[in-house]
Amino acid sequence: AKTLIERYDVTPLNGVLDIDEVLKRAAKGGVLSAEELQNVVSHVEAEIRTDRYIRKVRQLELTLDYLSPYYQQLTNHQDLKQIIEDAIDPRGNIYDNASPELASVRKKIAITEKRIQEKMNSLLNSEATRLTDSIITIRNNRLVLPVRADAKNQVKGIVHDLSASRETVFIEPLACVDLNNDLQSLFSDEQEAIGRILYRLSQEVGLRSMEMLNNLQTFTNLDVIFTKAKHALENNENMPKIGVERINLINARHPFIPADIVVPNTIAFKEYKTIVITGPNTGGKTVCLKTLGLLSLMVQSGMFIPADIGSETLVFDNILADIGDEQSIEQSLSTFSSHITKIITVLKKASAKSLVLFDELGAGTDPKEGASLAISLLDYLRQVGCHAMVTTHYP
Repeated sequence: AKTLIERYDVTPLNGVLDIDEVLKRAAKGGVLSAEELQNVVSHVEAEIRTDRYIRKVRQLELTLDYLSPYYQQLTNHQDLKQIIEDAIDPRGNIYDNASPELASVRKKIAITEKRIQEKMNSLLNSEATRLTDSIITIRNNRLVLPVRADAKNQVKGIVHDLSASRETVFIEPLACVDLNNDLQSLFSDEQEAIGRILYRLSQEVGLRSMEMLNNLQTFTNLDVIFTKAKHALENNENMPKIGVERINLINARHPFIPADIVVPNTIAFKEYKTIVITGPNTGGKTVCLKTLGLLSLMVQSGMFIPADIGSETLVFDNILADIGDEQSIEQSLSTFSSHITKIITVLKKASAKSLVLFDELGAGTDPKEGASLAISLLDYLRQVGCHAMVTTHYP
């Protein structure tokens, strides 16, 4: 992935939306909205872009050894995109010709609306002296006339509303009531026709839902992989060698410290498995400890690390740490008790394949007792056979 970014581009993931629940609902026979169906189209467009990307990568003869299994899992659903786009326009409206039934209903709606408009325009002229304005308006989804309050009994019809000043009464003329009723009935028919179209399209999605869910998971995996690769490029990170018994991190840098101020440390375990770092405060002991822990976690998360090429490290069964003062007022634990509690947990989990990190081992109590305790703990860690790094103030 890092090589592909350097020599060509990242894998195209624009348009990939979180449609997990949408696909699962379609698989169960649920009806998707027009917006949800458009999100499905967006997913299919991402599939198509990925196909083009892979073709271009192969033309450039770039290696895909490790990424091929991901791309081979992807399936293309261009036919579904066409089916949905034949029924729904880019703004999410259903086309008239999405079904013969919808086309017929909308034609009747247009005719009825025209008849109502003609009737209302005629009444605007004949009742002009009784109106407050020469416009047709809508109240309660019905076309109405704005009639003067003092003339409301002179216009036959149904009162739907009053103006705020109560000087205008909005009346649906009796001559238009039947036509408006017909129109409302046609609107209901239209919604039913649209519902049937959405159901049909949702079934088409449902038939392909498992394949598309697999694609979504693959896109997610690719997103993680290429994000790691971008992070590696932006932070000058490299791939270490994974060995069986050697840690040698060359010029390792703490990943959270800015590159212009970070101090690199080479951390090398040679014939020994325990490193004890001593020195004054603000000398970088804890940063070195955290660098080893964080870089080990990055490796085991499949990430490159901020260390020079040629670095080596191991895979651990556990990365166990006691770093920082975890004193708890709520549990009435002193600094020393808090450390001991955590150390006990670490010792119970530690094995020969673990990495153990102790900051200021034995701190928080009498220096002589603390030093003796630290020596005993170090002896125990050596017996366990784990890799350990420990910081201390004790001489």
